[in-house]
Amino acid sequence: MINNLNNRGQTLVIFIILLPLVCFIMFFFIQKLMLINEKTYLKSIANDSCNYYLKNNNIDKTIELLKKNDSNLKNIVVNDELDTVMIEFDKEINDLFDFFEDNKIHIKVTCNR
Repeated sequence: MINNLNNRGQTLVIFIILLPLVCFIMFFFIQKLMLINEKTYLKSIANDSCNYYLKNNNIDKTIELLKKNDSNLKNIVVNDELDTVMIEFDKEINDLFDFFEDNKIHIKVTCNR
C-alpha cells in the first residue's frame, strides 16, 4: 500500500513536467498553421489580382485591389511581360513571442495570358 502512494506522487511530478512541453508543442503547431493559412490567403488575393489585371490592364487599380484586400502589403510589384503577368509582394506577420525567426512572407504569382 505504501508503494502505491509513491507512484501517485511520481505520476503527478511527471505530469507537471510534461504539461509545459505539450503546451509548447501545441503552440508551435498552431502558430505554424496560422502562417500557412495566411500564406494561402495571400496567394488567393494575388491570383485574383492577377486575373483582374488580365481583364482590365490597369496596374494602379490592380495595386489598389491588393491593398484593399490587405493594407499591410509591402513592396508590391506588378510586372507585365509579353506572355505573362507577375505580381510580387511581401508581408510581415506578427507572431506571438517572436517564435519564428523569419516572420516575412514573400508571394510571387505568375499568370499566363
